[in-house]
Amino acid sequence: MAAGPAQAHTLTCGTYGSAPSFGCLEFAGFSGQSTWGYPADGNGHNCTNYAAFRLAQNGVANPGNLGHAKDWDNNAGSSPVNNTPAKGSIAVWEAYSTPALEFGHVAYVDTVTGSGQSLRIETSEDNFNGTSMRRSIGVGDVEWPDHFIHFKDLSDSSTEQPARIATLGGDGHVYVKQGALNVTWSDIGGGFASVKMSRNRIAGVNNGQLLVKEGALNATWTVTTGAVDAYEVTDSRVGILVGGTLFVKDGPLNAVWTEIGSGFTSFKMWGNRIVGMNNGSLIAKEGPLNATWTTLSGPVDDYDVTEGRIGTLTGGVINVKVGPLNAQWTYVGAGFASFRLSPNRVAGMNGGSLIVKEGPLNAVWSTLTGNVDDYEVTDTRVGVLITGNVDVKEGPLNATWSRIGGGNAFTMS
Repeated sequence: MAAGPAQAHTLTCGTYGSAPSFGCLEFAGFSGQSTWGYPADGNGHNCTNYAAFRLAQNGVANPGNLGHAKDWDNNAGSSPVNNTPAKGSIAVWEAYSTPALEFGHVAYVDTVTGSGQSLRIETSEDNFNGTSMRRSIGVGDVEWPDHFIHFKDLSDSSTEQPARIATLGGDGHVYVKQGALNVTWSDIGGGFASVKMSRNRIAGVNNGQLLVKEGALNATWTVTTGAVDAYEVTDSRVGILVGGTLFVKDGPLNAVWTEIGSGFTSFKMWGNRIVGMNNGSLIAKEGPLNATWTTLSGPVDDYDVTEGRIGTLTGGVINVKVGPLNAQWTYVGAGFASFRLSPNRVAGMNGGSLIVKEGPLNAVWSTLTGNVDDYEVTDTRVGVLITGNVDVKEGPLNATWSRIGGGNAFTMS
């Protein structure tokens, strides 16, 4: 967990022995938030907690406590472990493998460049009884990791963005803050009637056209189509509903639209899953666009889909299935007016209060606040809209609310 003196590598941010700080990890929106129950030192630092935070950001479901850093590779379950780095993988150093001490060390792999003897990784990491830092390490260096765990690798062709919050102002402008809650808002355009986001894309209806941008906030908007009845966006797909027919483009924004079904009244997407209401039934497909549809249930009042989970709301009752599409439904609670899912959290309005549970589906509910106009949930943040103000709590469910701005609507990635 704690790193020792430097050997052959390049520190791109931070220094060994410096005062505890999260400065090197601000780009990822991390400031010591507890994730999946991992402990931290008195200043909020620990390598395993930061690694869990980044995995949760990428939509990885909580795999359970993996132990000390040195034990992560042995406890990774079905996630591949090998000696090949990938963007989004977790680098592991065994006990006393430079620069680790007795409990080992883990770091998040932000980028991978080169090949063969020129292979190089850029990592970001935190340290128990230490501080945050970022490193550049070449293959063959004494500090090259012992193993890499592939919970959910990211495409090298994408530019993964830190956590984002977008608001839609009364003037039709979309404002986005990226990373920490105290960063400045960026105005990315006006004339919008709605906005949705994935981690790497922002989409919105603007003057009768669906516009999408991907990557940096200053990227150019791409017109993907004209008027639509509904739309969804992920990092690799854009979906639209027009007159009951569902179209999806898979891959780059200039890809062709593929018709994947008719008779839909609504739909949602996450990763390689598409879920929608079709002729009174909730149906889903996962994998390629030509995969077969699977019927999940009959009529529902609402539904949501996230990494590894699909949930429904029927007569105030929330049921969630975890894992494959044919998994059994699990009762989660009753008395709900609405709900949202993240990979590790369930949130909903119940009796005029916003309540949230995290971890296993049988976890205890936590009451976060009273009635709200709207709300969003991720594994590391909960956001609410109350009379035009956006408040967010980051980290544990008992964290303090921070007022970050205002708007008519908001969304988070």
